[in-house]
Amino acid sequence: MLTRRHVLDGLPWHGEPTDDDHEAGFTLAEMLVVIVILGVIGSMLSTWFIAGIKTTSRVVTATDDQNATHNAIQQLGTDLELAVPDPSSTTAGPLITATHDSLSMYTNINGLSNPALVTWSVTSSGGYNGSLVRTYTPPSVSAGVVSWPSSGKLTRTELQGVNDKNDGKIPALFRYLDATGAQATQMCTDATPAPSPCATPLTATGTTDPTSTQVPNIVAVEVYLQVATAGDGAAGSTAPYYETRTKAGVPYVIRTRFYPQINTTS
Repeated sequence: MLTRRHVLDGLPWHGEPTDDDHEAGFTLAEMLVVIVILGVIGSMLSTWFIAGIKTTSRVVTATDDQNATHNAIQQLGTDLELAVPDPSSTTAGPLITATHDSLSMYTNINGLSNPALVTWSVTSSGGYNGSLVRTYTPPSVSAGVVSWPSSGKLTRTELQGVNDKNDGKIPALFRYLDATGAQATQMCTDATPAPSPCATPLTATGTTDPTSTQVPNIVAVEVYLQVATAGDGAAGSTAPYYETRTKAGVPYVIRTRFYPQINTTS
């Protein structure tokens, strides 16, 4: 005998509520709550994700800046250590020209019988965001005469973000020492009180450069590189004098001294 709970096909009577009827779906209010919660979670995750990308980018860029600085210093050091006097002069020193932010020399970097002409200089000199540029000119021999034609020179930017303001807040990019100064390990102007003994560079401060009579007496070059890191290298006019936007980290600094071999061999 059939009851109200049964029909001929054995299924529940649709006129009465069952457990399945209570689990048929979500209400509109429940869906809205879920959407809001998912939105909040997604916003938090995206914020963390973007912050992580920015941090990684700054770290990678700072590392690239440091690697580029080391590579530039290594190349500059090799050029200087292999510097030779002007082949056409018997009284010249290892450098042809020498200023606070540029220098040029003949150097045996090419391994040929005649040296190459190499110049290092800073573009946008007098600023906080200069580029350190190397110009290489190979020798050319014609009818037994050696020359260094400008048509053969190769120019490459070795480093960007170089502080070359020369406002007295940091040492000049290049400072030069004669035989007496080269024997001391520290500059007199770089410590208070000045150590003893100490070196007095041929370039006193700022944009003071060696005179034409001093250049032949240069036996060592002290290099001070302050390079902007943490990404953009944008220059600033207030402390710490190397970028306009606040970023984590400090400028990368390398300080070293090079002795051309011509002055160290007996």
